Amino acid sequence: ETYDRPMNDAFAIQSEIADGVATALKAELFAGGGEAASGRQALRDPEAYRLEVVAKGQLRRRGKDHVMAAQAIYRRLIEMEPDNAEVRAAYAYATAYLAQNHLEGDFTPAVRSAEAQIAKALELDPQSSTAYIAKGMVGAIRFIREGSAQAEIDAEAAYKRAADLAPRDPEALSLYGDYIAARRPQEAVTYLRRALEIDPLDRIANNALAGSLAATGRLDEAEQRLRANIELFPEFVDSKEQLGDVLIEQGRLDQAVIWYRMAAAPQTDPSSSIQLANLYYNLGLPAEADGALAPW
Repeated sequence: ETYDRPMNDAFAIQSEIADGVATALKAELFAGGGEAASGRQALRDPEAYRLEVVAKGQLRRRGKDHVMAAQAIYRRLIEMEPDNAEVRAAYAYATAYLAQNHLEGDFTPAVRSAEAQIAKALELDPQSSTAYIAKGMVGAIRFIREGSAQAEIDAEAAYKRAADLAPRDPEALSLYGDYIAARRPQEAVTYLRRALEIDPLDRIANNALAGSLAATGRLDEAEQRLRANIELFPEFVDSKEQLGDVLIEQGRLDQAVIWYRMAAAPQTDPSSSIQLANLYYNLGLPAEADGALAPW
């Protein structure tokens, strides 16, 4: 707005601007959820809020038991709040993550269940960044499993939409950055640094940034970030596996074996064992390679 007043009315102008901002902000907040969403929020069961906070914390830890616990809570929350788009989207994300990263359950039914929940979430809230994050995850794993070029395009578009809808959400920024890292690592670095400015302790974003730095040849900085992540989160196997990748790029295979072993030891993620077996095969140690794969 333009305010054309004599300077001796400065206080009146300030009040008018303040009222205008308050009115606009109120309209923006209502536009984000509408009366129905506002009513749901006002009437929400405090126990549902508590459960959602617990589920988010569990999901962020990424371990199989943690994600399964989050999935169970989100399943319960869907029963408690069937019109809550966020819990449906989060349930879909947990289900897809378990199917891909922890080989939990049959893949096709799990993905179809996730897709159904995402569709319902977007029907309830077309602006849900959480739903687009889950949609990106499903597209990404369909590309990995099925090799569909369209799934890859859909995954990137969904992650980008999530980042656009929630430019202050470190998870949306880091997932999009991580997904484009292989093709456009320098652009990925921009998104990932922004994610870490918002949440410096986001271990997922830190891992993703390390991967993007490695892809642009900054192996020393990538190694430093991964070692710092391991120090902060010693149980987080992804950083150990990724550090092994960086050490291989540096030609330090003997050290890479150590980190791959530590990443594979908990037997929570088959990718660590696969990387370890691959390294053993390339070192001419087929018996050790078979041993690394045996638990899976």
